Amino acid sequence: MIYNQKDIWQGKSFEVYGEYSEDEVKLFARILAPTDIVVEVGANIGSLTIPISRIVYNGTVLAFEPERTAFYALAGNIAINNLRNVFVYHQALGKEIGQIRVPELDLEKTDNFGGLELDKDYSNCPHYPVAMNTIDNIGLQKCNLIKIDVEGMESFVLEGAKQTIEKLSPYLIVEDDRTQKSSELRELIKSMGYQMYMHKAPFFNPMNFNGEKENVFGKVVSMNLFCHKNQIDFDPVTEFNMELIS
Repeated sequence: MIYNQKDIWQGKSFEVYGEYSEDEVKLFARILAPTDIVVEVGANIGSLTIPISRIVYNGTVLAFEPERTAFYALAGNIAINNLRNVFVYHQALGKEIGQIRVPELDLEKTDNFGGLELDKDYSNCPHYPVAMNTIDNIGLQKCNLIKIDVEGMESFVLEGAKQTIEKLSPYLIVEDDRTQKSSELRELIKSMGYQMYMHKAPFFNPMNFNGEKENVFGKVVSMNLFCHKNQIDFDPVTEFNMELIS
C-alpha cells in the first residue's frame, strides 16, 4: 500500500497493523457477490477499494476521490495490486454537475488527511478546481452497493443518486459521524425506503495482519449507516453488533 506516514488514521493503521478497518471488510464480504457493481464515493487512497475489488472480482468498482494526492495514491495502489476491475476518477460526486474547490494540503504535518471537508469556502486559500458529477449522471444499469464517505456531504451525494437508488435499490453504506447533520441524513435515507443500522467498526482488530497486540487507537470507531431495501439473509444486530435505527 502507498500511504502517507503522517496520516493519523489510515496511514497509522497500515504502518502498525498492515490493514485497515477489517470489520467493514467483513461486512462487504457478507453483502457482496463476485459479479456485483460498487460505487465508492470518497475512496481516499483505496484502503477499502482494494478489498472490495477482490470480493467483486468478476464485477466492477467505480472509485471517486477529489483530493489529488489521495487520488494519486489511490491510482497507484490499484496499479501495484494489479486490479483490473477498478476504475478511478479524480472527481467529486454531489447533487449537481459542476465544479468544487479543493484546498491544497500541507502533507508535511501530521494530520487526518482523509478528513477533508469540502462543504467550506476555500476561495481565499490555495486551492484547485475539481469536476463534480452525480451518480445519476453515470447512468448505471446495475449497482449493488453505494459506499459514501465524504466528511459531512453525504446528503448531497444521495440527492444526486435518487434516480439510481429508486431504480436499482443498492445497499447503502454511509458515514454518519457528524452529529449536527445526522438527523437530516437519516431522514433522507428513510424517505428512500431503507431500513437503517448503525455500524460502529473498530479501528483496532486483535487478529490484525501484523499480529500487533497493542491497541494504538483506543475506542475509536468508524460510524456508518448500513442500509438495505430488500430482504437480507442475516441479522446485522447479532452478526455485526449493529444498532437498529427505527
